[in-house]
Amino acid sequence: MAIISIFDFWTFINQQIETQEQVETCLWKLEALITVVLTTNNFYDLSEWTLHNYFSVVGDLIEEAVKVNQMSLNDLLQQGR
Repeated sequence: MAIISIFDFWTFINQQIETQEQVETCLWKLEALITVVLTTNNFYDLSEWTLHNYFSVVGDLIEEAVKVNQMSLNDLLQQGR
């Protein structure tokens, strides 16, 4: 069994905190974008180009949050071994 130093553990915790902050940032941005849809009259009357870009940004944020979260889970699983 490998001996884990406090420094290694501290480094790992800090990496996990940074990862969770990245996920949280994506979620706050998504909340803002969803609020725009819910509070804007005639949102779907915007041009196709604008809607395409809007939903592209939404998709990018979801993709980033999922990717970062999966990396975090993989790191946690690796530490458990």
